Amino acid sequence: MRILTALTYYRPHLSGLTLHTQRLMEGLAARGHEVTVLTSRYNRELPCRESQNRVTVVRVPVTAHVGKGVLMAGYALRAWQLVKHHDVVVLNMPITPVEAVCITALARKYRRPVIGVYHCDLCLPGFLGPVWDRLSSLGHQVAARYAHRLITLTDDYAAHSPFLKCFPDKTSAIPPPITLAPVDPARVAALRRRIGTHGPLFGFAARFAAEKGIEYLLEAMALIRRTHPEARLLLVGDPAQVVGEHRYRQRLQPLLDRHSEMCCFLGVLDDADLTAFFAICDATTLPSVNSTEGYGMVQAESMLCGTPVVASDLPGVRIPVRATQMGLIVPPRNAEALAQALLEIAQHRVAYIKPPAVVREQLGLDHALNRHESLLQDALAQQAAAAPPGDKELSLLLGQYLRHAPPFLALVRSVEGMLVRRAGPLEAPVLDLGCGDGLFAGLTLTEPVDAGVDRDPRALLRAGNLGRHHKLILAEAGSLPCANATFRTVLSNSVLEHVPDIDQALREIFRVLQPGGRLLLSSPSHRFGDMLLGSRVLSAFNPRLGQSYALWFNWHSHHYHTDSPTLWIKRLAEVGFEVSRWQYYLSPQAHRAFDAAHYLSLPRGLSRILTGRWVSIPVPLTNALLHRWLYPLACVQPSPEGPYLFMDIRKPGGA
Repeated sequence: MRILTALTYYRPHLSGLTLHTQRLMEGLAARGHEVTVLTSRYNRELPCRESQNRVTVVRVPVTAHVGKGVLMAGYALRAWQLVKHHDVVVLNMPITPVEAVCITALARKYRRPVIGVYHCDLCLPGFLGPVWDRLSSLGHQVAARYAHRLITLTDDYAAHSPFLKCFPDKTSAIPPPITLAPVDPARVAALRRRIGTHGPLFGFAARFAAEKGIEYLLEAMALIRRTHPEARLLLVGDPAQVVGEHRYRQRLQPLLDRHSEMCCFLGVLDDADLTAFFAICDATTLPSVNSTEGYGMVQAESMLCGTPVVASDLPGVRIPVRATQMGLIVPPRNAEALAQALLEIAQHRVAYIKPPAVVREQLGLDHALNRHESLLQDALAQQAAAAPPGDKELSLLLGQYLRHAPPFLALVRSVEGMLVRRAGPLEAPVLDLGCGDGLFAGLTLTEPVDAGVDRDPRALLRAGNLGRHHKLILAEAGSLPCANATFRTVLSNSVLEHVPDIDQALREIFRVLQPGGRLLLSSPSHRFGDMLLGSRVLSAFNPRLGQSYALWFNWHSHHYHTDSPTLWIKRLAEVGFEVSRWQYYLSPQAHRAFDAAHYLSLPRGLSRILTGRWVSIPVPLTNALLHRWLYPLACVQPSPEGPYLFMDIRKPGGA
C-alpha cells in the first residue's frame, strides 16, 4: 500500500502523538509499504523533504503560528500532489481545521479512503482556548464523517469522549505501539552517579504542557520532602522547546525556581538513557488534568522497565495501571493524594512490580501494527466495493483487450495494465521481460518500449508486427544478452512464475538494471490455486478434489511458482533488491470469473490455433456483454488477500 499520514507536528517534535505516529509508520514501512508523512516545517532549520527509516517526510513551510496550531499557505497544493498518488490516507487528530478539511476534501475527490486516528479531545488554555477547541472540533467532524474508521487508543477514552460518542459504529480501540531499548546497567550506574542521592527518586517524562499538571506534582513533592528530605524529582524534557506553551512555562517557572533544590532536569534523553531513567526511579507519574491527555505511553514504557506508575483518574490515562495493576490511580489536581500514592509505592515497591511480559502482552508493537494494517486494507476494500463503476480508463482498457484477447486474459491484463500505469512513468531505457506478442505493452503504454525479450520466436514475430518495441531479443530470462546496468526499468508482467530457475532470472534482472533502477513485477500469489472457481466448487465435495484442480490448473498454465509476499520479499532481498511497495490484485470473485472465462474462451482459443489471432472476426455485441460482466469485477480490490501480487521494486544505489 501507498500510505499518506498527515499530522501537524512530526519528529523531531516530541509528544505522545508524534511518537505514536512515528512508530506505526516506520513499522509499516518496514513491512514493505510506501509511507509518506505530510506535516509542518515548524522549525525553519528542518528540511522540507527527507527520509527517516524508510519513511518519506514532507514538511510544508509555516506561514504563521496560532497558539499550538500553524497556518501553512502551501498546504493545499502539497496535499493535492500527495493524496492523488497514495492509496489510503491516515489523518492524525487533533489537527488544525484547515488541514482536516483540506485532506478530507482531496481524499473524497480522488476516492481515497481515510482512517482517522483520534488521539485526544482538545482542552486548550487561555481566553481563546474554547474558540480554538470548537473550530478544531468542526474540522474533525468533517473528517470523521468521511472517514472509513476512527481509531482511538482505549475503549475507556472512546466511551467518555464527547466527539467519539458521535461515531460509535466507526470507532475501534487499538493500544499504542510501545518499543524500548533494553536497560543498560552501565547507563543506569552513570545516571545514578550524576544524580548523586540516596533518597527516593520520582520521575516525570513528558512535555511541559498545561494538561500535564506539573504544578500539582511540584506541590506533591514538597509534601513528600517534609518526611523524606532526600527525595528528588527527575524531569525529562526541554521546557523551552514545547510549542504553544510559552504562557504556561512563564506561570510554572516561579514554582520551579522555588523548588529547584528537589528538581533534577535531565533534558531530552535518547532511548538508551530513557530506559536508564525509568530503571532508577522508585516510581514515575503522569499527573494529567484534562482530556488532552488520552493515554500516556510513558506509563507503559516505565512499566516495561520495571517501574510502577501513579496516574490521574482520567479516561484513557488510567487504563495502563488498571490493565497491569502496576501502580496507583489518583484524582486529578489533588497534590495530597498524589504525594501519598508516590510514597506508598516507594515504601512497598515490590508489591507493585509485575513481569514485563504482562505489559508486552497488551502493548506490543506487532499487535498494534497488525491491527492498523488490517484496518487500512479493509478501508481500501470497502472503498473499492462502494465506489461506482466510473473508472473510465480501466473501462476503456478492458474494452480494448476484449477486441484482441479472450475474456479471461482481458480481465487480468486490463487490471495489470492499470497497475503499471498508476505506478508512474517508466524511466527509459525500459526492458519488457517476457514481452510475448507485444499486446500488453501496446495497449498499456503510450510510448514504444526500448527492448522486449521472450523465449518464443512466434510470439516475437507477432510483437514485431505490432511495432511497440524498438528492439526484440530471443532469449531466456535467466540468460539475458544485455550488458550490465543497461536498463532503468524492467517490466515483468506475469512472467517469472513460468521460469523454473527464478533466482537466476532475478540475478540477471538485477545485473542489467542500473543502480536506482526499478522492477515492476506481477505474478500469481500463494492464493491463486485455492481461489479458482473449480477449486471452490470441488472443495465443497472433497478438499482433495479442490487441491487437485488447483494443481492441475497450475500445471496446465506452466506455473512453477505461486508464492506469498513474504517469500517474494525474502527472495528479492537475497538478490539485493528492495521492495518499495506491494499489493494484491484481482478479488476472489474476479478470480472465479477468470477461471470460468477460460471455458467460455474456447472459440477464441480455436481461432488462435487456426489463424494465429485470438479474435479473427470481432463481434461487438459479444464484447459488450463480456464487458458488462467483467468490468465491475475488475474494479473491486481484494481484501485481505488476492490471487495475484504486484510489486514495485528498486535496485539500491543511484542518485
